[in-house]
Amino acid sequence: MITFKTSRKQLDKLFEDLDDHILDQVNVFAEDLYEDIRENTPVDTGQARRGWELERANKTSRNAQVGNDVEHVKYLEFGTANIEPRRFIQRSIKQLLNRN
Repeated sequence: MITFKTSRKQLDKLFEDLDDHILDQVNVFAEDLYEDIRENTPVDTGQARRGWELERANKTSRNAQVGNDVEHVKYLEFGTANIEPRRFIQRSIKQLLNRN
């Protein structure tokens, strides 16, 4: 049997370091996704590409977000009766997941 001794302080430090590492990795993933989506966004006027925003995770929110408030982005992604779907967001997510 293997045994080890540690203190509460050492464990707290270990979990804090682990938490910091997880937040860093969440942000790396979000930053990569942000860049990929921007790069894959179809461009006519450039409004949709310029509309992408990245909110990084931190110890308070713990969530990273990539979003775009430009109205026609949903039509570019999913299409309409008259527009073929581009699926650039889905493609970006798949590309990123396949790299990692």
